[in-house]
This record gives sequence, C-alpha cells and structure tokens, in this order.
Amino acid sequence: GLPKSQAVVSTQSTGDTSPSQPIQHDLFPRFLEKKSGPGGVASYYSTDMLHKFHEDNFDRLRLKDVHVQTTAGIRVFVCTFYMGSKSEAPTDQHWWRYTIMIENLGDVAVQLRERTWCIYSENDYRETITGTGVVGQEPIIPVGGCF
Repeated sequence: GLPKSQAVVSTQSTGDTSPSQPIQHDLFPRFLEKKSGPGGVASYYSTDMLHKFHEDNFDRLRLKDVHVQTTAGIRVFVCTFYMGSKSEAPTDQHWWRYTIMIENLGDVAVQLRERTWCIYSENDYRETITGTGVVGQEPIIPVGGCF
C-alpha cells in the first residue's frame, strides 16, 4: 500500500485542462488531503479512505495474466486485469481491462490495417471483435519497433 506520508503528484493533462484548471473528480477530496507548504506550494497526501479503497480492491487492481503469441514475425502481448463484477444483474457481469503491445520481430516494417480479437471466458463463451486498425490508428511498426 501507499505510506500515509507519501505525497501524491499528478501531471496528467487532457483536453483544455491546464495548471489553472486542474482535473476535477468527486473522489479527489475524499482520497487526497491538500496541505500547503512553505511559499504556498500545495501537496496532496493519501487519506485513510484511499488506503481502505486500495486494501479492499487490491486483488482487482492486480495484473491477472499475460498472454504472448508470435505469428509471422509479429509478437503480441496481452495483459489482463480483473476490475470487478456486478452480481445484481440477471447474470453476473464481470469487467476486465486489458493492455496490448504489438512488436515487430521481422525483417521489414509492417502496418496494422485491421485486427481481430477473440475473447474467451472461463465458461467457453467466445466473443470476436474485428475492425480497421486499432485505437483509431493504422500504425506502421518499424523493424524492432512496438505499438
């Protein structure tokens, strides 16, 4: 877990967010305590609520599995994270997060123009997702490069 004395610093910036307009979220004041230091410089510290959340959800936030497959000089890594479930629905719903890295081990640059993901569940359910490119791009991956 996070030591209670550890300051939390974020430099994330998206859209029109700027230092004069920081990212806002209703959990920030509950998870982070703002303290002013010398010269009015603000630091944020984790609260007991954040530590409790981390303790209660640690298993869900942990990497579950890594899958690696190499075909025709292209190696694909898939890292899965279990995010939790909702058992109030007629059938249990489970949420997963995944990260994919594609590495070119071949002798020439390649371009990812389309992809097919096959997602399997423990109860032998299979979902196939196809489409153009990935995350809105058709990246060119140089020899030895990754996307």
